[in-house]
Amino acid sequence: MKNILVIGGGFAGVWSALGAVRTARENGTDPADIQVTLVSSGDDLVIRPRLYEAAPESMRVSLDRVLGPVGVRRVAATVTSIDTEARSVVALGRDAREIVLPYDRLVLAAGSQVVRPELRGAEHLFDVDTMGAAARLDNHLRRAAEQQPFEGQFTPWWWSEQASPASK
Repeated sequence: MKNILVIGGGFAGVWSALGAVRTARENGTDPADIQVTLVSSGDDLVIRPRLYEAAPESMRVSLDRVLGPVGVRRVAATVTSIDTEARSVVALGRDAREIVLPYDRLVLAAGSQVVRPELRGAEHLFDVDTMGAAARLDNHLRRAAEQQPFEGQFTPWWWSEQASPASK
């Protein structure tokens, strides 16, 4: 049996896993001769390009709902190392147990993350890189819309500091 192991439950990982199954079927491979496994720490495919929209919590789809029907096995774990010589991956399961996953083919689609700049005022920045970050922005915007008008409401924080007599 050929083991195709995909690391990452984002769009690239999911499409890779689905593409491996589709290619095997198109080539007439017996389903018993191939195992596609996807390793992801999360349970959902987060629709990251849409996290800027209202109610970002709804911008996800269960990985099992997408992968299960086509026979892709999902392992809920975080990959901690890759041994290319032994052709295996070590992952840490949710129960804190180590899992060793062998592979014949490996797809590394672990994704990316925002790097926060180290500059004055960065604490006022929002991003939509993760579900949690998008929810924080959504909550901030909802609270801001409910606030009573006040002097300087639409003045950037840095402008008021520049214009103050103490800064001259």
